[in-house]
Amino acid sequence: MKKGGKWNTGTSHNISYSPSELFYKLFKKKSCPICNNKMKSNFTREYMGVGIAKINHVVYNAHLHEHQQYYYCEQCDRNFPISELVNHSKDIKEK
Repeated sequence: MKKGGKWNTGTSHNISYSPSELFYKLFKKKSCPICNNKMKSNFTREYMGVGIAKINHVVYNAHLHEHQQYYYCEQCDRNFPISELVNHSKDIKEK
């Protein structure tokens, strides 16, 4: 990892889903809870600084980025985080 007195750094990207969020992402129809229009998937990326990333039991010094997924409705001009859509679909099921 050390080359010429400097640490080699890479970039580490992290995105995590709960089981219900992953199920929603893979199998559910992504429609707006307000207008029922089809939504587009987008991601936000937040730089977390330089830190240590562990990949396949190897430790790297890396630039860390945290990603979050949201869905955008063009008709309503609103962003919905995936967690909000999962909770909305659970509310509909309970009714």
